[in-house]
Amino acid sequence: MMIDTHTHLNIFEPADREKQIQTAKELGTSLFIEVAGNAKNAPKVLELANSRDDFYCGVAVHPFSVESYDRDHDIPLFRKLIKENNKVVCVGECGMDYSASPSTAVAEKMRQEFRDMIRLAREFNLPLNMHTDRLSSRDLLTILREEKGYEVGGMIHNFGGNITQAREYLDMGFYISVSVLIQHPLADRLRTIFHDVSIGQMVMDSDAPGAKLERVGESKEPYPYDMDKHSEPRMLRYICDKLGEVKGLPLETVESITSLNAQRLFRLPKLA
Repeated sequence: MMIDTHTHLNIFEPADREKQIQTAKELGTSLFIEVAGNAKNAPKVLELANSRDDFYCGVAVHPFSVESYDRDHDIPLFRKLIKENNKVVCVGECGMDYSASPSTAVAEKMRQEFRDMIRLAREFNLPLNMHTDRLSSRDLLTILREEKGYEVGGMIHNFGGNITQAREYLDMGFYISVSVLIQHPLADRLRTIFHDVSIGQMVMDSDAPGAKLERVGESKEPYPYDMDKHSEPRMLRYICDKLGEVKGLPLETVESITSLNAQRLFRLPKLA
């Protein structure tokens, strides 16, 4: 029994989405947290969550949508959605990302928007469902401290940082989320981090359909489960399997502890 803490399934046509969900459920996933990327698709995310007993959601602005971010419009909309719906369990997907080398002005707007998302989370006492990359992680950690994001908690989804960054997040009480990256053939360093971090501070996410393994080098060797081609919520099964292998724990233990962590983080109903 697993909880997928970060998905983007609202972008699919209903029939395709339903097929993906049912496959994931057959492989052991019980609940999904669907996250918004901007104010435009937040109502659609909420509509999906309200249409199903096995979905909850988050509302926020993804760093890649920062140039369309309008504080005077977006924050009141998010406030309204949160107040009127108990299916909103986090502020996400929010965070920062410098991978596309944003201009100084865009990077500054990204930082300000992230501060706004933390303040929104604090206003409603909701956890943060966060995105970052290697280049932005230092600024993200600084802003989390300055804005006291640790008071509401949250998770770093699709964690791919180093052990120093992991410890800084964990020391502030945040969870790190294990994604398809754990299956990358060249991710020995990351697997070592997951081996060393307590499973009591981990959750799992498929980031479907966003996460896929980046192919490195000229090798044509197949990547696990076609993870270099696409991502689907069924991938949570293979993330869990690999995490159990890395930590030397029974699959039932990995499933139950990561699910309990997610349940506590998002204040979800107790699972059987």
